[in-house]
Amino acid sequence: MGVHPESPHAAADFDNEQSEIASTLDRATAEEAEVHTSGHLVRMIDFFFALVLGQGILRYHQVVTAPFQSNGVVILALVTIYYTVIRSFVAWHTAIEQRRYRINTTDVRTIELWRLYIDALIVAVYAYMVLCAEPLINDGGASIEALLWGFPLLFLLYLAWGLLRRAAWGPDEFEFDFLILFGGLYAFVAEIYSLAPYGLLERDRSTVNGIFLSICLLLMFLYRYINFWQGYPDKPRWLGLPKPRIPSLGTLVQTEPDGQ
Repeated sequence: MGVHPESPHAAADFDNEQSEIASTLDRATAEEAEVHTSGHLVRMIDFFFALVLGQGILRYHQVVTAPFQSNGVVILALVTIYYTVIRSFVAWHTAIEQRRYRINTTDVRTIELWRLYIDALIVAVYAYMVLCAEPLINDGGASIEALLWGFPLLFLLYLAWGLLRRAAWGPDEFEFDFLILFGGLYAFVAEIYSLAPYGLLERDRSTVNGIFLSICLLLMFLYRYINFWQGYPDKPRWLGLPKPRIPSLGTLVQTEPDGQ
């Protein structure tokens, strides 16, 4: 077999790591280098998401391993938090694939760097929410006020992220009105809960917690459904909202041809 000659990059001697990286990037177009850089940053945020999900399993191991022996409030809290995190992960990946980080583009690199910071802060809030719900493991009536205020904080960060993306990439199909509306609704829910201990609802905090967590889960489901279909103007709508459609399993059943 013949011996393949080394590429100029492989045969070169570099004084430092920066020179080697620069040589590697020189072999790609500016757009390819930007895509590679964005991919590394995306994997970093993916790692943060994985830490949050793993943190929940470790801290709530007694709930995960014995769910039928745990109180319903802590299970509802975990469902609400995990649904929020997972749907955020899906929506973020969809958005970042459409408009990646442009760290290598001179005129928007600072904006995109701040967008990366916002992503890290959003995942940090998810971790904070996991910690806030931990007292529910032993007491379904423990205060969830800090957890509830995490939701409007998330929507504030979602809005900041969207504004930064629009500043870097220009107009898009997403409407900020929905972010503001649901952020306001979550703030209203958190404020009502903060006043509940001084009213009649103080009598059964476990039930109150279940009601408020159910409201948060319902609001998140509605927001994610609307947000999921914002980029599809052809989707049938009712009063401006996308019409729901129950998935049909009939399309998945195919009749095998005769003789096979």
